[in-house]
Amino acid sequence: MWCETVRLELQVSKIEMASMVFFHAMALLGLEVLAAPMLLKLGLAATILASAGSHSRKFLPGFRQRLIEVLISKHSVSLIYQDETLEAGLPRVAYMSEYLLILEFDLSDPVSGNYQGKVNLLLLPDSVPSEQARRLRCYLKYRLPKAAT
Repeated sequence: MWCETVRLELQVSKIEMASMVFFHAMALLGLEVLAAPMLLKLGLAATILASAGSHSRKFLPGFRQRLIEVLISKHSVSLIYQDETLEAGLPRVAYMSEYLLILEFDLSDPVSGNYQGKVNLLLLPDSVPSEQARRLRCYLKYRLPKAAT
């Protein structure tokens, strides 16, 4: 039965984590064949390691900036983080395939209505429970107003 609110309880994606580790490792291995001075290679290696550290923070359980839940109602969306809730407009589908879904949410000030930015949400098959993913895809395909897509 259709429910007016779509709830997404976001999980840490093992696919995204493995991809991040793989690509950073490949970047480090690529430095081995780079014909450049050792000092430049060390600087690039430090930059790659800093990038890996920055990206891996979002996989930690207590990371405050990690989106943990999304509630999509008929006219608005609540993006729930560890320590705050943001209100957004209805999602726009930036990309949809069987294995990847990218949604865009426009943030606006609840009082003035002024545009405050955009949040992109990347959903892989292990990012949300399968029943919730099915309901989301049904909502996006059949229930989302056409002006939002």
